[in-house]
Amino acid sequence: MGFASICWFGTGLGLQWIAIRTADHGRLTRARYLLEWSRWFCWNDTPSNVLIAECARRQNDMNSWSKLMTDWTTSAPTIREARTARELMLVQNGEFAPNPQAQLNQLVDAGTGYDSVADAFVRGFLARQDLDQAIRVLNAWEQNGTRTEDLRIHRARIARAKGDFDEARSLLEGVIQKRPHHETAHELLGELLLELRSPKAAAHHFLEVVRENSESVTGRVGLARCMRQCADWDGARLALREAAAKPNCPPAILQELGEIDLESGNYDASVSAFRRISSHLEKNSEGRMAAATAYLLVGERIESDRLIEIDSVQKSLKKQLRDTQIRIRLDPTDFESQRSLDRIREKLQALK
Repeated sequence: MGFASICWFGTGLGLQWIAIRTADHGRLTRARYLLEWSRWFCWNDTPSNVLIAECARRQNDMNSWSKLMTDWTTSAPTIREARTARELMLVQNGEFAPNPQAQLNQLVDAGTGYDSVADAFVRGFLARQDLDQAIRVLNAWEQNGTRTEDLRIHRARIARAKGDFDEARSLLEGVIQKRPHHETAHELLGELLLELRSPKAAAHHFLEVVRENSESVTGRVGLARCMRQCADWDGARLALREAAAKPNCPPAILQELGEIDLESGNYDASVSAFRRISSHLEKNSEGRMAAATAYLLVGERIESDRLIEIDSVQKSLKKQLRDTQIRIRLDPTDFESQRSLDRIREKLQALK
């Protein structure tokens, strides 16, 4: 290997190292940018692919993750790291093996980093609204992991789910104090402050998200919602206008735009936005009733009734899920309820 080749390869390794440190500080978009460059310098791009997939998973960026996995597995279909990355994403979406604890141990024993595995499992249990299991994984993570900021962020998510907004806010502010540019912490604190009806304070955090990642859907939608709470309809549209003009615009942007136009009385524009995401609305409850209202107000009653029926079925299943979880907490030996819980989750998953 010549001197020039060593320098070239060394540059790639250096970029990987900087990217890892950057990701540890919660700056995942910047880390991905550095890793994309590192692939140009390293002839073995597996380490960079592993790290990019991990960053995309932590950002819940399914589009980028899916594209990476397609390209990666096409060129190297048998590579172990790709299979592990795919398994972690399934776990994160709440699709576990029959024995989740054994699956977690197996992934760790195979050499997958404990932080990554625990992170995926906590997210998966939260996706299934199983707070008790999420807390159990977090408690073990506290003893075995190193990414303490991510752990605090998940505890903030759980505190918010339980209605303990003060605790959630304190945890997130603690993360930001230590890691001032942590994207996820700013996202979650912005969302929490919006829920607490503090749009100006929330806007500060969403602006920080957009500064870190100009393509952030959460940041753009968050800013638009801050404007909505202030009844600044033009400002809300402006926050979304650039993204909404793109042909492959994310559904969340168009959903928010449809809701803004509905609230401001621009019903035809609202329906136009919702029509662009009709298949998305069939599988996602957020925005569905707003779309049904918009269709009704422009005289499209059939489409309005169809969306209302889908929403009714999903809400009924979610109520059954909550009731069954309560029965299991009261009697852990109620195996019939355990089986019912699995069936309800399968039905809800089919609607997603």
